[in-house]
Amino acid sequence: MLNAFNFSAPPRAPQPISQSPDELATLTAIYLTPSSGHPGDIITMIGNGFSFNETNVTIKFDGTIIAKGIHTNSTGSFKTTFTVPLTATKIGSHVVGDQGLFLVGQNATFIIKK
Repeated sequence: MLNAFNFSAPPRAPQPISQSPDELATLTAIYLTPSSGHPGDIITMIGNGFSFNETNVTIKFDGTIIAKGIHTNSTGSFKTTFTVPLTATKIGSHVVGDQGLFLVGQNATFIIKK
């Protein structure tokens, strides 16, 4: 009997990601840089997976809309900046999310430092 599967090969270990933020954006839905900081800091956000040329992507910080009307490019990606809300004073993890017309989007964690 011929077996089409090769079970003798050892499993491969996960490889580290070595892409730039722009390349990494093609692998993930959201990329924040920096991913930690303080209220009032300006953060760059890259997102993808949306409809091409969408005109109304919304950014939320802990569920509150902080930016809207973001446009995607011909591949459904965007790059924008936002200011960490001054009301985000709780030290620790906060949720940043994006949402489009047809895509709820993904969440990323932003850490407020001491």
